[in-house]
Amino acid sequence: MRNRFVNRDVSMCQRLLYCYLRLTFGIKSAPEIFHRAMEQIIEGLEGVRVYIDDIIVWGSTLEEHNLRLYRVMECIQKYGLKLNKNKCKFRVQEILFLADKLTAQGVQPDQEKIKAILNMPKPTDKTGVLCIMGMVNFMGKFIPNLTVKTSCILELLHNDCDFGWMDKHENEWQKLKKTRTTAPVLAFYDRNKIKVSTDASKDGIGAVLLQAEDYASRATTRSECKYTQIEKECLGVAYGLERFHRYIYGLPSFIVETDH
Repeated sequence: MRNRFVNRDVSMCQRLLYCYLRLTFGIKSAPEIFHRAMEQIIEGLEGVRVYIDDIIVWGSTLEEHNLRLYRVMECIQKYGLKLNKNKCKFRVQEILFLADKLTAQGVQPDQEKIKAILNMPKPTDKTGVLCIMGMVNFMGKFIPNLTVKTSCILELLHNDCDFGWMDKHENEWQKLKKTRTTAPVLAFYDRNKIKVSTDASKDGIGAVLLQAEDYASRATTRSECKYTQIEKECLGVAYGLERFHRYIYGLPSFIVETDH
């Protein structure tokens, strides 16, 4: 009787379900879950952005900044969060956030990223080309006409192209490095001064958000290269509106500029 009772008890235990009360380590989706929770905490607060565990608060005046900071601190206290005092910076004129240098004058590229590009050796295979293009594209918003300036290097990524680093690739790579050292300062967003300017060439399509001087471009596919010029121009307009959707969506009006 005792053995049958124990076996029945074990069988019942095997059917029990458990639920975690805390997010465990090693879960692949943990950063996204945490980021979503942080977004919910600051929801409705003006002048605040968060990326996972990084919180940035800004204001056009000291009074506005302090008011927004006070509201953020209230939310942090309400939800029981803790801050690392050594990592906190208050009332600064410039700060690094998501690899961009945010200053009172505008947005600038991180100097460490620029140094990384300047010190990168020339690639020896297609994997190396992907590596340098990944770094360049990450900083692409600071480079006007990026696709045109990388057209020769991008050809090396075609499946039917054998890798061979020639003078034209080296010249393009060196010019690209020089462009990085003279990157412009991008203005902060002003919804009252928006104009999207687009253009197209035989190698790619591009767009620029003129008020913020935010550049975007991509190479045309082989099928798109066969489009007529007016079709490429229309493709450029569509690309520009999609690329800058977060800036123009919901505006009562804005200007689209094209040279065709």
